[in-house]
Amino acid sequence: MIQKYIAILILCLIIAECKVKQPTKELGFSCEIVNNIKEKDQYYRRYLASPQSPYVHLLDSLIKLNGYEEGSKIMSSIDTKLLKSLIKQVDSLLNTTHKYEKIVWDSLWKLQNDLDYKNVMDLISMISNVGYSNIDTIPEKCGLESFIVFVHTPAELCDTVYSVIEKINLKSFNPNRYRHIMWHLSGRNGMN
Repeated sequence: MIQKYIAILILCLIIAECKVKQPTKELGFSCEIVNNIKEKDQYYRRYLASPQSPYVHLLDSLIKLNGYEEGSKIMSSIDTKLLKSLIKQVDSLLNTTHKYEKIVWDSLWKLQNDLDYKNVMDLISMISNVGYSNIDTIPEKCGLESFIVFVHTPAELCDTVYSVIEKINLKSFNPNRYRHIMWHLSGRNGMN
């Protein structure tokens, strides 16, 4: 029964992936394109981070068992060593007792990682098309919001993204976003 559910879930997600709007080749900073990229940035994460996902459910349960009544809602307040230990336990549980959920989990992360790569490349292309020295001409609200995509930069693109954010001098006009991106590019030291 659970195998049928998982197969149907994967099929639905693959079909939904095919329906995600693809941006045009010549990418400019339009709010429509930025919103599309931001939507794809969270496309599978919505499920992966939801309480219904087996990973979050198991992690939440283990956090509560360790004395944190609010569970995963307060992950930034949990001791980093304990949290890392609990994450390892969840990974072990999924690998041994929840193999089907682990297959779905890994498949969804693969799909999300593919979207992350494309999003980062699209954003770099948009910045390049505008011109590094003309970054102040992008639409203020949606243009600045777009940089959040860099927080999910795949490892193989980290050097490229670092170069781009330095060229546009993100630190000078959006220091908080710059620190957030640098936290990611630097290996997310610390859990919060």
